[in-house]
Amino acid sequence: MIVYVKECQYVSLKDIVTWIKNGIAVQPFKSKADVRENDVVIMSNRDEDTDIRLTMNNVLIYEDFFEKVSSSIIQEFCYNHDYYYLKNALSRAKESDITTLISGSFYGVLGIDPSYIENTVNLSSISQDLYYSSSLVKGACATNLNIKNIVFCVGYYYFFTDLSRTQNQDEILRISKVYKPLLHDEHHCILLPPCNKMLYESNIFDIEKVFDLYTWGEYTKGFFNQNRQRKDFAAKEWDDKSKSWSELSSREKIEAGKRRAELHNRSIKRESSFFENVTILQDFLDFCSKREINVLFVITPVTSYYLDYLDPDFKSEFYRVLNEVNGIVHLLDLSDNKEFVDADFNDTDHLNDRGAKKLTLNIVQALAEM
Repeated sequence: MIVYVKECQYVSLKDIVTWIKNGIAVQPFKSKADVRENDVVIMSNRDEDTDIRLTMNNVLIYEDFFEKVSSSIIQEFCYNHDYYYLKNALSRAKESDITTLISGSFYGVLGIDPSYIENTVNLSSISQDLYYSSSLVKGACATNLNIKNIVFCVGYYYFFTDLSRTQNQDEILRISKVYKPLLHDEHHCILLPPCNKMLYESNIFDIEKVFDLYTWGEYTKGFFNQNRQRKDFAAKEWDDKSKSWSELSSREKIEAGKRRAELHNRSIKRESSFFENVTILQDFLDFCSKREINVLFVITPVTSYYLDYLDPDFKSEFYRVLNEVNGIVHLLDLSDNKEFVDADFNDTDHLNDRGAKKLTLNIVQALAEM
């Protein structure tokens, strides 16, 4: 098979080559006599040479397939943004100029401003537990031997979490969409919900290659950009969703903090997850010790409205674990740091742009002092 390109001002051979699978010849169209039955001619619907479209059966209109494939690529990316973001982040983390990795839950996504920390890749994600956070980091370190620092951005309750044992189907779906395809690991999850791709399939076009180029381009724009802003991810545990955190009354903030803390307080009963996470942590510290990698746990800032209602046993157990494990663990506890005020938050326990800058600079300083 040969793919012929009928060039004009709207389509060029260079445009098409990127889309075609390896091993398929791509040539400029010169004459209908050159085209065999199993060949394909690609041309623009704005090409004035309409005779080709009318007399040949193997003509593909550039605008038609470009619109369909592009639309499916954007839909697939939006449907499974976190997988493609993490996939590209993990790829970037394996490059030799990266010396620091950030991982952990969504606190690490919302709390880090990459413009203030160099040679760093953020592998944090929504609801990401210690099992998957450490797995991602190990995967990067196995290739990139220049990594010197690992930063976990978490909450006090982190050692009680296990994504694979949650009863929330939206979160279980994250294993189907993100961690199963990325790490080939469902951990303890027994029944995964289906996850269907929206991409077209083709024996001519290399859709996956084009898609990879698109997702890499989106990754380089950052997790937050003009289309995705921190304020859009506020956990609005208050009644009037039209209001932002700054617009709430003190009474509304107190109620929101209570609701949010109560959601997290439920996990204090997950003793089996806690003990497993202690084992995971010890294994991870052994891994880092052999490679002379520094480990820093950061308890990210939260509002007093939230902290006042969070079960205090979380903090005591968190500190006990870090004190009893074998290995060196650094801790930066900013949970009630007075540098962070209400104006630094999007909700009860997640930072806004201003707060993310402050947290990032605190982490940079902590790393410099290690």
